[in-house]
Amino acid sequence: MSDAPYVGGRTLLLSIRPNYVHQILKGEKTVELRRKRPGVQPSDPVLIYASAPTYALVGVFIVESIIEDSPTKLWGRIGKKSGISAATYRHYFEGAASGVALSILSVWEAPNSISLKELRVLWPGFSPPQSYRYISFDLLAKLPGKWRSFSQNKNHQLFAR
Repeated sequence: MSDAPYVGGRTLLLSIRPNYVHQILKGEKTVELRRKRPGVQPSDPVLIYASAPTYALVGVFIVESIIEDSPTKLWGRIGKKSGISAATYRHYFEGAASGVALSILSVWEAPNSISLKELRVLWPGFSPPQSYRYISFDLLAKLPGKWRSFSQNKNHQLFAR
């Protein structure tokens, strides 16, 4: 697994709490918040890994834009889209000089999620990240069915709703 940015055949995998994953998949949460900016650009795909207790790769979203600002200004711009309360937001960004919001263009929910156990068979040595990591297209190509199509689809049209 590589920690290089999305260049030359890598994509971002985000660990996200299941309640937020549910909101993203339903279109209720249209930005994903991070304290540190991951190496993505608009139109890049992002793999959605639902953390405990789900422990599974569940879908993909396409980045519409990246918004970076002070936590106070960022909340004013994206608060209603974040799917969290102001108190939860303040706690998450406490002590941070800046925050990042990945605006979501479109989402694809996998018909069959891939459990952590299955991922470790497909990607020996895989360990889910605390926040995010980068996955090579070579590893993506080991995924089954439509997941495999994703690794071969440079324009990511498969995931547009």
